[in-house]
Amino acid sequence: MKKYLILVAVLVLAAACSGGEDCTIKGTVPDDVKTVLLIDRSEHVLDSSFVSNGEFRFVCDRSVEEPVAIKINRYNEPVIIIPDSKEINVKINAKDVSIKGSKLSKEHAALEKWAVNLYMTTSNQLEKLFEAGDTDAADALVDSRDAEIVKHCKPIFKAHKADYVGVLAMVLMQNKLDKKEFIKLYDSAGDCVKNDFRVSVYHDSLTSK
Repeated sequence: MKKYLILVAVLVLAAACSGGEDCTIKGTVPDDVKTVLLIDRSEHVLDSSFVSNGEFRFVCDRSVEEPVAIKINRYNEPVIIIPDSKEINVKINAKDVSIKGSKLSKEHAALEKWAVNLYMTTSNQLEKLFEAGDTDAADALVDSRDAEIVKHCKPIFKAHKADYVGVLAMVLMQNKLDKKEFIKLYDSAGDCVKNDFRVSVYHDSLTSK
């Protein structure tokens, strides 16, 4: 009986240390995909899954701070997943990706898509302005774009100071803020944002001077 109680205590402690909850990530991929990888933000492989009937499945720790990503070798960009729920369903095809069951993953994907679209649109406009030699208009467009990024990202950051969506919001706008405002927002953030390499390096570049 004593050995049993000790074993139970060890299992409870282990569950507490790991969060005690798992997230199942499953989904579908194009028919020609045979293997899917699960990687961390440093692109280390956490797990691999053989595809059966176009379907894959992973189990990882549940977290709002530590994202994972689904990587298919022939696709360049990993699909970032924030494992914030019990089960997440991901559908990947040649044209787009859909995510169900994870509010944070959908918000992260939406912010990422918004930023890409904004940069692509303004890049095309900037190219035409530079070709025409209109540097003043180009500078004004960059300033307008940067102001739009801050306007869009700041409320998202304030709503997600302690999760990975907040990390992306901060990364997008951090070098568009003046030093005082950046440090104020940084100081209000949770460890998830503060410990992100991109944010911490930028913070150190400002405060070490």
